[in-house]
Amino acid sequence: MIYLNKKLLLKPISFVLCDFDRTISLGESTTSWGVFANSRLVSKEFKEDTDLLFQKYRPIELDHQMDQEEKNIMLAIWPNEQVGLFSKHGIDYRYYNRIINEDNQIKLRHDFANFVRNMEALNIPIYIISAGLIEPILDVLNRYNALRDNVFILANRVLTKDNKIIGLDHPIIHSFNKETINLPIDIEAYGLLFGDLPSDINMAGKLHTFNIGFAHKGNLKLYQKYFDIVLTDNSSFDQVGKILFKGYKKSKD
Repeated sequence: MIYLNKKLLLKPISFVLCDFDRTISLGESTTSWGVFANSRLVSKEFKEDTDLLFQKYRPIELDHQMDQEEKNIMLAIWPNEQVGLFSKHGIDYRYYNRIINEDNQIKLRHDFANFVRNMEALNIPIYIISAGLIEPILDVLNRYNALRDNVFILANRVLTKDNKIIGLDHPIIHSFNKETINLPIDIEAYGLLFGDLPSDINMAGKLHTFNIGFAHKGNLKLYQKYFDIVLTDNSSFDQVGKILFKGYKKSKD
């Protein structure tokens, strides 16, 4: 279901900003980090350690009352601790890639690939800014034929030495620092922003965006406070795309 909070502004769209996990991917799908936790190729101990980190940090990520500075510190620790589990449980870079190639269970929202092609036809770039890992994201976009010339991915990359995973490349991206990413977009440009957390709207920084949110269950009022369009359940890009492209075409007439 789609909830419109205000009339779509009929302006030419020149860029798209998009979160990945639970935004491009289905809300109930495995995440780019979860590819490893849910893989049949990893040990029970790895899964248990990953779950402990999730139980510790996920409530912090979803806590809308927590001090922002404190939250930023905690969420910057989470990916480092998660990467540390690869070394702890003997997952080197070759095995890391094997898991992705054989056990990547990420599922994208319906019609995302078509949305990408429509944007490509209009010469509109899509910047995917993710706190996830880039390798599983690249793999699933390739499988869905959604990795086109207009798609640019900014996500976390593992660092390796002698085939061992030794950490994450900097800057480390988490849910609450995406606005620090520099993008080649004119400050006066107008674009679309897609996210699944209210904090995702911050990835625009000072850019002008029309914000579309994929709401988690039970949080509709909170999402309506922050997003111009709110989609529930496993809504597709096709649903919102019909509204957006109708507005875009009108603005071009």
